[in-house]
Amino acid sequence: MSATTRRTFLALGSLVAAGAAGGIAIGTAALGSPALSGPRPVRPPSPTPTPPPRLAEGIELSAGLLAAARAAEDDHPLVAQLVRDHAAQLAALRSPEPAARPAQPTPGTEPPAPRPGRDPLRTLIEAERAAVDAYAGWAGETTGGIALVWGSLAAHAAGAAGALRSSTRRAESPAPGTGPAVAVDDTTALQQVVAQSHAAIFGYQRLLALVPRGESEPVDAGLKAYRGLRDDLTAALADRGAAAPAAAPAYRTEGSAEEIGRQIESGALPYLGQWLQAAAEPASATAALREATGRALGWGAALPAWPGWPG
Repeated sequence: MSATTRRTFLALGSLVAAGAAGGIAIGTAALGSPALSGPRPVRPPSPTPTPPPRLAEGIELSAGLLAAARAAEDDHPLVAQLVRDHAAQLAALRSPEPAARPAQPTPGTEPPAPRPGRDPLRTLIEAERAAVDAYAGWAGETTGGIALVWGSLAAHAAGAAGALRSSTRRAESPAPGTGPAVAVDDTTALQQVVAQSHAAIFGYQRLLALVPRGESEPVDAGLKAYRGLRDDLTAALADRGAAAPAAAPAYRTEGSAEEIGRQIESGALPYLGQWLQAAAEPASATAALREATGRALGWGAALPAWPGWPG
């Protein structure tokens, strides 16, 4: 994606990072300090981090998807990427902080060997489809970074199931990203999605002039989705006394209809991910992320390993 297009569709500004507030440091005497009398105190043990909800189930599900993908690797050109994606996802889930998406995997047992017999590709598609509901449900049970993990995995599984049944040629997928997503407060997240929705609506209106009348169904669907998102989130902002950003007079659109469609939907994904991570009730954001991932794939975009992250 060109720098110009990325500025247009990936933001009306840059991602707004939640900066660390300057806190007040509480002074403490160092262990063994002359100010302390008596025997040197023993440092208390570090508490064991509480595993995120559903983590054990998520690891089992992710390992099963990886095994199913390995069994079907010769049956579809996308499956080699899915093997790579599922390996990266499993490594993140096995790490101490899954939402940080570590660069190096944590050692763990290998997924079980796939059972021979059934059509491996059909088995993989069914496994991906079943994973969507599980991951999406877990996203709705929590908040913050782990909600984004589950919501992103739901979007990936839905996208994989759809792409495996499609003959659409798509762009080459980049390597799975690493590191945590940039966190923002929920009001900022809503405002950024509204701003991105304005750009998406403009882009889809431009597409109406580019696609043949009988092929406008994906354009109509995109327009409906972003108009609804804009209206719903504008109302949510008004309820909390916050202003929704206005649309710009125009946005730059370049390329073919397919290229513009990919730019619209791929550009929206990081903002939908920020909304999911910031939301107190992430069900709507999870659904929006999953639907945008599917629309991006419909325009021939690559399936990212982590939909909703900036990279």
